[in-house]
Amino acid sequence: MSSYAERARPYYLETGTRPPRRLIWAVAMIKAAAARANRELGLLDAVKASAIESSALEVAKGAHDDKVTVDVFQTGSGTGINMNINDVVADLASGLCGCRVHPNDDVNMSQSSNDVMPTALRLAAVAAINEDLLPAVRELVSALREAGSRFSDAVRPGRTHLRDALPITLGQQMEAYAHMVERDLSAVTSVLGLLYEVPLGGTAVGTGANTDPRFAEVALKELSSLSGVSLRPSPSKSALMRSLSDVVALSGALRSLALDMLRISNDLRLLNSGPNTGLNEVEVPVDVPGSSMMPGKKNPVTLEAVNQGAAQVLGYDQAIAWGASLGELELNMGIPVVAYNVLKEVELLAEMARKLARTVSQVIPHRERMLQLAASSQALVTFLSPLVGYDVAAAISEAISRGASLEDAVRSAVKDEEKARKVVELLSDVRKLTGPVRLR
Repeated sequence: MSSYAERARPYYLETGTRPPRRLIWAVAMIKAAAARANRELGLLDAVKASAIESSALEVAKGAHDDKVTVDVFQTGSGTGINMNINDVVADLASGLCGCRVHPNDDVNMSQSSNDVMPTALRLAAVAAINEDLLPAVRELVSALREAGSRFSDAVRPGRTHLRDALPITLGQQMEAYAHMVERDLSAVTSVLGLLYEVPLGGTAVGTGANTDPRFAEVALKELSSLSGVSLRPSPSKSALMRSLSDVVALSGALRSLALDMLRISNDLRLLNSGPNTGLNEVEVPVDVPGSSMMPGKKNPVTLEAVNQGAAQVLGYDQAIAWGASLGELELNMGIPVVAYNVLKEVELLAEMARKLARTVSQVIPHRERMLQLAASSQALVTFLSPLVGYDVAAAISEAISRGASLEDAVRSAVKDEEKARKVVELLSDVRKLTGPVRLR
């Protein structure tokens, strides 16, 4: 008989979109763990169990990815992926033991696609985030913190609504970014805790039909040992087969991370605008031509790549939400597309964080330019409000906008000459105005 993948091909979409490597790894790990559990429970003879375990671990390492050919856009339960991997493992195991290993009776023993795939999805996501995303995001936080320290004395003009505001240091700005990303990281790790709970052992509808009562416990112990991820059985396997709300929540936290990276990227692009007709407050070094027509033009290409990555993450998040909404009664019907999108989301975010961290570490502030702009900001009159009142300070701002110097505008509004002199002196050194200051 031909393989499941061959028989299913006419019925699935043929887009060439294959299951992600992490998902193949997770399903294969489940096959190895199930073989161990079935042997321990006396359900599968030792020779077959050993052959299945060895073969599944080979598949987990990626040695046979070319044989996992089913399209992601297939049956909503992910049966196509499970059956394809059952076939691959059974084929390899049969060769190892010199006996007939059946893909359903032996490799899929005590399992159903309906509990295997929701478990594999969660296992793959947990592993990908712990091994790939979290280290990359911590690298970004570290780069931002280091930049915060390095630029602690680099004063630049603050802007709100893209209009002059009070001075701030580039270091304070970087520290703010670091805190934003740390909060995102905390949200991701908090929600990720939900995904350690899995429905393996629930089989077709969450009741555990056709399994030994001890299978779930033993299989999860073996799966945790093999994968290095400490999974726990769900008190309601049926709930985690019906609902992917934990994955939706995780994707929401990942979306927030993407949006904050987008914000950092966009801000740096704006500060890098110029060199002659923009803000030109920072340099973002890049050693690649920015234009095929304009010689010598250099563009912030990495920041633009991060921005587009963020746009793609938002698309992944929407697909996850829609996929999680599919299905009726006992089973979710969007498992393959949710798995694909959440794993691509994690992969993309990790690369975005790594490249953004490198870019942040290379930023060069134009200190004199920033200081000059900060000193020329009309918003400095804000510091006069406690001294002369909002209305008088607004009049000084208006005078400056009409061309008056800061000193002349202050002296015309503040009649006490000594006080006016002190005010002008203080406002003339914006480096002293980036913390709590109140004139009296």
